[in-house]
Amino acid sequence: MKQVKIKVLLELDKPSYCDFVISENDNLEDLHFAILQAYQFSGEQMASFYEVNEDWDILNEFPFVAIDPNYDGLLMKDILCFQFFENVGNQLMYLYDYLNEWKFFIECIEINPEKSAKKTPLLTKRFGKIPNEHDKDISGIDAENILMNAILGDEFEEDDEDDLFGSDNFDSIDDYEEYL
Repeated sequence: MKQVKIKVLLELDKPSYCDFVISENDNLEDLHFAILQAYQFSGEQMASFYEVNEDWDILNEFPFVAIDPNYDGLLMKDILCFQFFENVGNQLMYLYDYLNEWKFFIECIEINPEKSAKKTPLLTKRFGKIPNEHDKDISGIDAENILMNAILGDEFEEDDEDDLFGSDNFDSIDDYEEYL
């Protein structure tokens, strides 16, 4: 059974990566769970793999689950990893937690046509500090703003046009007497 070695690099200020060996029978869902386990993430958040070009531009998305009932694309469980790692240098992107955006860059670093009895995906190397999953947690207000912008787009903008009291012109509560 043919195997490939991939490097999974987590986008952080300081380098953190894991190398895995995967076999031709492993699907993206298998790799998803291997990454979660290697980085000690809970798996409670949404996640997707993205097919990318050499410039890391996104071409296709493969989610863990379909949120949209009308989604007719492929899910992680439907796609074998080897589809993306036929050659050294082939790339894939993985995003865990859509709000906090844990972004992983995946690249094929070695192809091994020999058989191996080891269960895959297999973590073979780890480098750097494993971050706490909650290090990037955002506040409820930030999450609300992100969601409102995603839903309403340019129609939702935070600005001070609704500032009835002109708060920039006042320094203390006593300055609001005319409004009482």
